[in-house]
Amino acid sequence: MRICRFNDDRLGIVEGSEIVDVTAALDVIPETGWPAPPGDALIAHLDAVLIRAREIAPDAQRVPLSGALLKSPVANPNKVIGAPVNYYAHQDEAIKDAGVNFGREIKTIDHYGLFLKNPVLVGPGEGVALHFPDHRNDHEVELSLVIGRAGKDIPYEHALDHVAGYASAFYTLQPGDVIMTGTPEGVGPVVPGDTMHCFCEGVGEMDVAVRAA
Repeated sequence: MRICRFNDDRLGIVEGSEIVDVTAALDVIPETGWPAPPGDALIAHLDAVLIRAREIAPDAQRVPLSGALLKSPVANPNKVIGAPVNYYAHQDEAIKDAGVNFGREIKTIDHYGLFLKNPVLVGPGEGVALHFPDHRNDHEVELSLVIGRAGKDIPYEHALDHVAGYASAFYTLQPGDVIMTGTPEGVGPVVPGDTMHCFCEGVGEMDVAVRAA
């Protein structure tokens, strides 16, 4: 099952060229007071939401996928974690092209460790806005992991076997946290008006427009 957040924060199931609107399934998420629990409520209760979504899907409204504004399925990430220089092929191309890393020495994730990014995500329908178009901006395609349950205190000797475990050695992971696993080779500059096309075998593909902020 492929879920999506679309239009005015509707929840959908993507089936072929249509989206099944199962927003009503969000009613199974418990109401919370203040302070709100950390993490993304949908991701934290995803199992229950999907059970309810399957129940109501046969009678739910359908809308064309082509006309929908697709947003990030994670609406409220607590953290977005980056894994720099996690692929040797990307390291090699960055060494050959000094502009990739703005002339700085290229080292691997073992040296840099992980880093936190601004926890703002956009979907393909929203596009990417370049705030500094006079500077070089490179596209990057990364397979991202979304944390489904909180995790901490994983033994260091075991944590290095998994990217999520490696991150948990440094951060307490909350539902909806996103871990970007690094960029393979093939980066390059983009400018307003470009369209970035990304593809991951077994996952899917999407086009993301680039515009000036």
